[in-house]
Amino acid sequence: MSDSGLRDRRKLDWAFAAIAIAVALITFLKGFRMPNAWAATHFAFNYSQGFVRRGLVGEIARQIGGDDVFRYNPFALVSFLVLLAIGVALGFAVRQALRSDPGDHGFRAAVVAIAASPAIVFFVHSVGYLEDLAILLILPLILLANQIRNRYAIFYIVLVLGVFFAFVHEVLVVMFGPVFAFAFACHIVSDTRRHGLRPVRLTVLIAHAVLVTAVIFVVAMVVSSIGAEDAARIRALQRFLRQHADFPIRPESFQALGRSSYEAITKTMPWYWEMESSRELAARTWIAYLPGFVFLLYYGVWAVSRPGLPRRLTWMFAIFYVVVTSSAHFLNLVGWDWNRWNAITLFAGLLSLLFFKRYFPSLAAPRAPTHVWALGAIAVALGLAGDYQLNDGFKVQFYPFGQQLDTVDNLIEKDFEYRPRR
Repeated sequence: MSDSGLRDRRKLDWAFAAIAIAVALITFLKGFRMPNAWAATHFAFNYSQGFVRRGLVGEIARQIGGDDVFRYNPFALVSFLVLLAIGVALGFAVRQALRSDPGDHGFRAAVVAIAASPAIVFFVHSVGYLEDLAILLILPLILLANQIRNRYAIFYIVLVLGVFFAFVHEVLVVMFGPVFAFAFACHIVSDTRRHGLRPVRLTVLIAHAVLVTAVIFVVAMVVSSIGAEDAARIRALQRFLRQHADFPIRPESFQALGRSSYEAITKTMPWYWEMESSRELAARTWIAYLPGFVFLLYYGVWAVSRPGLPRRLTWMFAIFYVVVTSSAHFLNLVGWDWNRWNAITLFAGLLSLLFFKRYFPSLAAPRAPTHVWALGAIAVALGLAGDYQLNDGFKVQFYPFGQQLDTVDNLIEKDFEYRPRR
């Protein structure tokens, strides 16, 4: 590349970085709030009264800091540090993807469209939720993917991560298990391209992928059922937290802790979706979220259809990508956090694209036609304009973000001694 071409590309990279960061900052300010009591209560679940699902993080904290470790301000600080770390790691992963394929301008449009999406507004709004930890742990795997010499290492790393996720929160496996499966597919195809099609090796790799995926989901199912019906243990944990936590405990959290997935599918969610108000709220949210999601699917299918891959593989990756990106919507069968599931779909799509680009850096994307840019710009515009209900009566904030400034002033006046009401 000539010096002038290199300078132009650097200018383009800087322009993209400035736009992406500005859009991400707007999204952050639209959804910013201090972590709510629901997130703090989930952080505080622990094994002091015996095993309960979703109690691993709280138990680790309790083992480190004792029974009185459950304090709101340290939890809020750690939550925002995790969010910041996700942003930094995601920035490195995106930069890595752009360096591997600098001509893929459609990817730039997809990143900005995701950053502008109302679903990411809710992700910021739900700071402190346990999926933040899962995303933070997946990003280093993307950065290291295709660099680990042992061809079986990724399977064992994912096995450890998946089992860990199951004990942190069993739904994390449903959220990100499909992303791991997509990464396995990328790894297997990449290995075959490098070393040739060897049936025995291919069979062993596929067996690893299937077995690890199955083990993770089985562990999640087992963990989700252990202790769910032990009401006495859950009540004892609730009493323990009221004695040791300095923030209000959300009793609904304990109801969810004791509700099995079977009960949620057969009783709770059918009752919820029968209410017209529930359907109306969800519909408004989905309308706001749809432009970014549709563009992500469109770009993703186009991006994984690389000319350097056999046609049957491009079809496989395209179909697999749509399934992986859409899979979190099945969580509407077990919980009414539709805002949350929307955010996870966008992360699943982005993480899958980053895995793909990491495993196939030499396969340049076809040049993005003008309509890809146009659709991306429309998705960004609608995303930034998007408005829907957030948690606990909060509303999406728009420039100049007066409520957010008031929140900061209030925190300073109270010497940052803040406790959520809900």
